[in-house]
Amino acid sequence: ELLGDAFLGYGNLTVWKPDAEEQFTKALDAYNRGIEIEPNDADAIWKRSIVHQLLRQNEERLKDCLRALEIEPKNAYRQMHVAGGFRLGFGSALKDSSRAIEHAREACRLEPNNARYHAVLGGCYLSHGEIVLALKACDRAIELDPSLDRGYIFRSLAFNRSGDFQKALDD
Repeated sequence: ELLGDAFLGYGNLTVWKPDAEEQFTKALDAYNRGIEIEPNDADAIWKRSIVHQLLRQNEERLKDCLRALEIEPKNAYRQMHVAGGFRLGFGSALKDSSRAIEHAREACRLEPNNARYHAVLGGCYLSHGEIVLALKACDRAIELDPSLDRGYIFRSLAFNRSGDFQKALDD
């Protein structure tokens, strides 16, 4: 895992350089070797999912994200990232707003006072067309952290979709 971290770190530093893909591939190989030795290392699997993302290997990324959550289902941070991935489609045709809501709800259940998670839940509801629930989640995010711009952005989009253009502008 440490070797994978080193290559991933170097690859991140050189993402705009010609050898970035080569470094990411080396990181992927190192994580693969580590995961062969310890197949239930959720951290290594999660980090490998990041390398898959950087290499635009979206289906592999999704598999690793879900595997890491299978091992550690109470990791709110990972639940939220998987929710965002499903909301945005993991960079491809893997968009699934129902699954995004499921993971965002779980993250909010695990960390109920995390404003960012409630804002993302609002965005997931918005993607699914559930305006009332989106507004409720965004209101909760703003209540928890009035300085969090994401809560206002998603709430404004929800007001816009509901036809309440003045409230959308006010946000």
